[in-house]
Amino acid sequence: MTLSVRKTRVLSVDEYLKIDVMDFSQLRFIHPLKPTTGRPIDIGSLVFSIRQRSKDINQIHVEQPTLVDTSSFRKERLFFISNLSCELINKRAASQHNFFQTVLRVIDWFDNNNYENFCNSPEKLHEAYFAYTNSLVDRLLIEGHLD
Repeated sequence: MTLSVRKTRVLSVDEYLKIDVMDFSQLRFIHPLKPTTGRPIDIGSLVFSIRQRSKDINQIHVEQPTLVDTSSFRKERLFFISNLSCELINKRAASQHNFFQTVLRVIDWFDNNNYENFCNSPEKLHEAYFAYTNSLVDRLLIEGHLD
């Protein structure tokens, strides 16, 4: 597994609405609350099942896109990312980053627990999400909290 930088495109919401995105794996949104200093929301990285985890990204990496293993490209996720992008931009600016972080936690869990095929069918998504919610219940019962 080799993580590498991929070609990306950083867009504002206004720019995104004016163009036809051809490759959602390249898509990054300008940070909604910190447009000049915040790390862009790298929604395109979710097309790859093996990627740098957000907990491993620090201030040094602000301009750099999330590193990915290009061999882990999941074509079936492109439609999901296009819909997720629309959902994200319809949120208030103050909610966009937190919404993405929440979705990212779920997809990270899927990818780390052998559910990287969650976009293959509604049944696979249901199976993955059921396993994820069960893991949250288990954690809550064992640790008493989810943080």
